[in-house]
Amino acid sequence: MCRLSIGLFIVFLSSLAVTAIVSALAITNITPSQGPVAGGQIATITGTGFEPDTPTLQNFGADKCVNMTVYDGSNPGALLTLTDPRNDQTYTIGKLADNNCWMLDNLKLGSTTGTMTLTDADTDLHTKTTFTLPQLVTSGSFNYDVPGAYGPVPGDGSGDHNYGYLYNWAAATAGATRGSMPGTGVNNNIAPDSICPSGWHMPTGGAYNNPSNELSQLNAKMAGFTDDQDPAYSSGNAFITLYANWQYAGSFRGVFSGRYLSSFDQQGAGDWMWSSSAYTANADRANYAYILMHSPSFISPGTYDPRSSGYAVRCLAATSTVDANHYDPKPYVTVDGVAVDPGNVELVSDTELRIKMPAHVAGVVDVVITLGGVSQTVQYEYLPSAPNTGAGKATAGSAMAEFWALAVAIMLGVSFAARKLAQKRR
Repeated sequence: MCRLSIGLFIVFLSSLAVTAIVSALAITNITPSQGPVAGGQIATITGTGFEPDTPTLQNFGADKCVNMTVYDGSNPGALLTLTDPRNDQTYTIGKLADNNCWMLDNLKLGSTTGTMTLTDADTDLHTKTTFTLPQLVTSGSFNYDVPGAYGPVPGDGSGDHNYGYLYNWAAATAGATRGSMPGTGVNNNIAPDSICPSGWHMPTGGAYNNPSNELSQLNAKMAGFTDDQDPAYSSGNAFITLYANWQYAGSFRGVFSGRYLSSFDQQGAGDWMWSSSAYTANADRANYAYILMHSPSFISPGTYDPRSSGYAVRCLAATSTVDANHYDPKPYVTVDGVAVDPGNVELVSDTELRIKMPAHVAGVVDVVITLGGVSQTVQYEYLPSAPNTGAGKATAGSAMAEFWALAVAIMLGVSFAARKLAQKRR
């Protein structure tokens, strides 16, 4: 196949039909395995699975969203179906009126038989490398600071009954507590981690007129407002007229998944959805976080509730909102934990990847390849100077041999000439 840079390859994938998940990623060798600290060495990594069959949620990214057509609820050809390889769930993806790509299904991550270990290679983790999602339960008390996951949800099915699972805020934010996110200080204190796939994040929430409130901004854009200062948008009653876009028949494809308090409640009657924003307007509300509340006749994207409740989660891949770069997909290649410039990575084929090694201090480092939420590691050694290869030794040895041969020839020649001269004199 043509040799494509990683950046071009990602764009190329966006045009493919989505029918499968990535092939198994494995590394067999890196050649050469040593190079100078100055960098510049071209290292060839061989193995399998370097070229994904199709994009997953983890390798989708904001760059693909830019080229998608906005979904308005009536053009299903604008939608994609992507797989989350963490548990092989599939999700419908659409670019909405805010120019961001959203999951149009509630997150359905978890297991009824045990916990799940999520990693920063496959999950939206930035302050930690792993998070343990607890086992799904259908009964029991709720908690502010101990992560809780609840499901299967009664009545869960397909279409407008595809409820997903429910999570308290500690689980949705991959471990945020009242200690780590105290709910004081600047309004919209945003949790840095979530259980969304890598490259995606939970939407931000907050006051209706806050431009960093992604839920509120989406509501305004779907209603056709130019900004959230519109008088009609600012009045609370106006939300009653906007709810149609949030229904399953609308562009958001909302479902009434209900909630979990000490038991499941309001399934089929309403929807509560977490944002990543702690409620920080008043110190006495440290137990609260912002949410979106949605019913058959009402939408409120700027209210707040106790963090102990079990609510739904949806994720988006930002392209134009605040801190969008924070949510770009994880790099394909890192050296000692630092991303390699994609321009220095060349995908040759499904079995070969070439990397122009960056400069680094002497020592052995990990080279990590990540694709579709799967990572593989190989080691590479930086040397104070270029490695002395066998060919180099042979060349040096040949040069030395030639030097001594010449020296001996000269000495022999001088000796022979001296004997000839002595014979003439006699």
